[in-house]
Amino acid sequence: MPDSRQAWLSSQSSRAHSSRDDDSRGLASTVRDCWAHVRTGDATLEVMTEGVVYADSRRVGNLFENLFHNAIEHGGEGVTVRVGLTGDGFFVADDGPGIPEPDRDAVLEPGWSSDEDGTGLGLNIVAEVAAAHDWDVAVGESDDGGARFDFTGVRTASPDDAAGDGGADRGT
Repeated sequence: MPDSRQAWLSSQSSRAHSSRDDDSRGLASTVRDCWAHVRTGDATLEVMTEGVVYADSRRVGNLFENLFHNAIEHGGEGVTVRVGLTGDGFFVADDGPGIPEPDRDAVLEPGWSSDEDGTGLGLNIVAEVAAAHDWDVAVGESDDGGARFDFTGVRTASPDDAAGDGGADRGT
């Protein structure tokens, strides 16, 4: 019988397939709300840039919560997670041990886990949410040697753009 986290992850996966990007929320408020839903211990969240991401807020919330959970699970309770906008999207990076280069593409596949007790669903949900929004996701190394997830093809706006004209596009 699946445990409650596995059942929740499975339900999130099935909901990740369809998405709309007509919802906009501030990046900082979105990630802080998501951070509050994850057991963070002594982990730290740093929002590097302000701005707006146009996405289905519930689904992008699932994306952030899964990335935060993964960073803490693999980086420990003292990990620092950074989130910010880029020229054509956003990133989530941590200062944990990182993901070995040969595993970076595989971690997004369903069932892949470095933990024999893991479900292998969390990062796959991240990939599915990105795909539902027509975003690309790349897994790499952060400046601190940890994991970094870059999402591109994302409609974003700086705070000034979002306030001035309803949201100038940064991305597609």
